[in-house]
Amino acid sequence: MKNMGDFKIVKGRNNGKNVLILGGVHGDELPGIWAIENVLPKINIKNGLITYGIANPRAVKIHKRFTEENLNRMFYDKNAIDKNSYEYKRAQELKKIMNKHDILLDLHSSSIKDTPAFAICEPNSYNIVKSLPVEYIVSGFDEHEPGGTDYYMNKIGKIGICIECGYHSNKESKKIAEQSIYNLLTHLNMINDIMTRSTQTSNYKNKQKYYKVFYKHFAKTNTFKLKKYFKNFENLRKNELIGYDGITEVRAQKDAIILFAHNGSKIGDEVFLLAEKNNY
Repeated sequence: MKNMGDFKIVKGRNNGKNVLILGGVHGDELPGIWAIENVLPKINIKNGLITYGIANPRAVKIHKRFTEENLNRMFYDKNAIDKNSYEYKRAQELKKIMNKHDILLDLHSSSIKDTPAFAICEPNSYNIVKSLPVEYIVSGFDEHEPGGTDYYMNKIGKIGICIECGYHSNKESKKIAEQSIYNLLTHLNMINDIMTRSTQTSNYKNKQKYYKVFYKHFAKTNTFKLKKYFKNFENLRKNELIGYDGITEVRAQKDAIILFAHNGSKIGDEVFLLAEKNNY
């Protein structure tokens, strides 16, 4: 093992894929941080190379989503409000690391309780995510929410996969983070599959559901309020009321599922996404 700044590199005996695994892109998302600190240091690989580390150490230190700007939007320059911000500069550092790798696994979690684990990726990753411990696969983020780590990897012709492991402080979310790492590395023939047996809880390969984001709502006023609390993947009917942007009703354009629904307190806040079934 060798260090590369605040990242660590583990190299196998034989050639193989170069994989980058990130936790802490958002500083309050605990499962990925836990996996980086407790799971990856114990892994021995036979083929290829793994680089892993905390993406946003300043935000992790203060246990906040970010310090100045959302790091997971800074991989698309047009999203940056201030190119002197810590997160924008950090994204430029991370790009140099990402450029050297074939596949990215970025571990996240949600502030929405009772949220299932799911993968955010594009079709170039579908053969890989079939091996991961998630029931839901969501594409379309590159188009409707550009600027994430997975967006950047896809943009440069690599593979970017984000795993939403579940609720921040749920013990099961840690298991999903751990299992995602082992399953990915096993799928890529980088470790022996015997290593995964203690963490392999379910095989979702034959029952995964595919969705594609078709709409993202940014608050148009300083007071966006949801009609009610929405769980991730909750079904909406066409014209169903979602919330109020100031005094304006916001309704679903068509039958859909809702993701990452939050109240908003300023113009431009990301308050929800809508997705529909994708018959992959």
